[in-house]
Amino acid sequence: MGEMTLDRTEPTSVETILRDELARESRALRGIAPVVSHMLENSDHALVSDAIVARLRGMLNSIAVQLLSAGTHPVAAHSADNDAIDSLVGHLSQDSELLNHLYALAMEGQLTQQLEQRSAMDPVLSPLLQELIASDQPATAELAMNTLAAQSRFMQNQRRMQHSIAELPAEMFARAIAVYEAAGLPSSSVASASAQLKGDFDEGAGRLGLLARLTASMHGGAVAALELEHAGLALFV
Repeated sequence: MGEMTLDRTEPTSVETILRDELARESRALRGIAPVVSHMLENSDHALVSDAIVARLRGMLNSIAVQLLSAGTHPVAAHSADNDAIDSLVGHLSQDSELLNHLYALAMEGQLTQQLEQRSAMDPVLSPLLQELIASDQPATAELAMNTLAAQSRFMQNQRRMQHSIAELPAEMFARAIAVYEAAGLPSSSVASASAQLKGDFDEGAGRLGLLARLTASMHGGAVAALELEHAGLALFV
């Protein structure tokens, strides 16, 4: 038999295989939200671990508190009405796209902690990130330092089962605001709170934005991020 070569124009090309895999995973992911939403409302669940459900509940609760306390005195953030929080959490949990995103973050946080325990992989400062911080390119070094700080905050928030609304991607941030505005909560400050949150939002300053910018700045060197132990899970993903 002759040597087989890979014809990139054929359906078996790497790009086609990856595209098919991503499409299959996307179809599976679309089915997660209704199941997880049900589990968040019921304590009897078996398909998703208690740890993931607890993280999701915590992150949704955290986002709800931030929405309800926006524009108020910092002390008021600790005295938000529990009924209002629960009501808003219920509304947020019905948004499948937002729930899918938080589910992915919860899985990332759990996997990062497992890799630390099993393989001694630093959950914050990977070898690749350390190299980028030491870059002779000031812009790259600064971007890497900001990414390090953002990753540290992410892991702290995961341990606390919290999530900053400012760390959401723009689309997810907009969905959270839209749910808040449409929830029918008895508050006269919804519009002003939404305006303040939108004015303060900067997607590029969030962890995911920083990771994307840092990866793009590496150009062809970004292939180094495909080595999990060297890059760490955040850059690898």
